[in-house]
Amino acid sequence: MESISGIVSKFPHTISAWDLVELLANLEPEAALQFTDTEITGDLIFLSQYYSSYLLALILTGDLNEARFLTHRFPPTLSDTDELLIRCKDLLRAVWSKQNPLVYQILQDSQWPDHIRPLASGFLEHFRESAFRLLSRAYTSLPPRLANEYLGLTLQRGESPANDMGESSDVLAVEQLVSRGWKWDATKGLLSPVELDNTPNSGTVRWGSDSDSMGRLVGLVGFLGE
Repeated sequence: MESISGIVSKFPHTISAWDLVELLANLEPEAALQFTDTEITGDLIFLSQYYSSYLLALILTGDLNEARFLTHRFPPTLSDTDELLIRCKDLLRAVWSKQNPLVYQILQDSQWPDHIRPLASGFLEHFRESAFRLLSRAYTSLPPRLANEYLGLTLQRGESPANDMGESSDVLAVEQLVSRGWKWDATKGLLSPVELDNTPNSGTVRWGSDSDSMGRLVGLVGFLGE
């Protein structure tokens, strides 16, 4: 059987998030044979990699109901002890309750293992783009700090803002949003969104400096505005 890291590495280069969900779903009967209610009888590393990847893939496609059901099928002895599974469950709870700052904190502050990093990076970019579209529809003007609560933009270590207008994260929000066509009124300290069409994100947008490979993501479900 192909390793979990081998399966996940195909995303987003050769398979979509929905294809990945289908592949992982087909492996669940085999995974379920490797544990009981009281012990792990199979490969602990495989189980951690499998269930964390499956959960993040479901979150990425926006299937939060199935993601919640999946957490109840985790190996009982791993569900509350495996750090990666705990982190993934925390992310699901934050997304479900629309706690944007917490979503960004979990995604950006966590050291994601190699096998799951493409999914975490992909969801970060999708979540941010969905928030951007929600802001563009909901506001006629807003301060940078409020915009950044939705976008979670942070400067990477070693970077510096292009000007000295205030908090570095607020500066980055202004720079990023102006690059997307928004207007910046320095006198009032307000950003003004531009009207968006209703077409899905083309996948070519890149936010900040942590989205090196995410331009390939296309057509993901925008559940933030639901």
